[in-house]
Amino acid sequence: MLTKIGKWTILMIATIVLTISTCGTTIFAAAITAKTPSWGSWDDTTITYKTENTSSYYQSIWKNAVKRWNKVGVVKLKAATTGEKADITLTSSASLSTQGGKLAGYTNYSYYKKSGNDQIVSAKSTLNRRLLSKYDYTKNQRTNVATHEIKLVMP
Repeated sequence: MLTKIGKWTILMIATIVLTISTCGTTIFAAAITAKTPSWGSWDDTTITYKTENTSSYYQSIWKNAVKRWNKVGVVKLKAATTGEKADITLTSSASLSTQGGKLAGYTNYSYYKKSGNDQIVSAKSTLNRRLLSKYDYTKNQRTNVATHEIKLVMP
């Protein structure tokens, strides 16, 4: 089993590789300025997810993002079974606005405060359909945004 520092190092390298290999310059710039939690982690490297209230098109976007993360091998994202509470909910919205302005995607997470290393317990990642359409994001670019949103809650 890898140490937490080793896992963190592998995750950061994987994130850089994913970003460089899949992101256009516009999305790459957005990824650099986004804040990623470095204070907490899941209690396991197998993390369950579900897609919710989204079209089949956006379900395929999320499916592709999940495949990208599973290909890296740092974590195992696994679809939650029927009736199981998922760790991460993946969805899309007609629009999305926060205090920072309009965003292509947003991830909100909950955690337990622990000394030294907080434990993430749930997350919800949302893609902004209106903004992604307004700026003519391709399917690959939308998958880049989804991949980035999942990155925000990786251990």
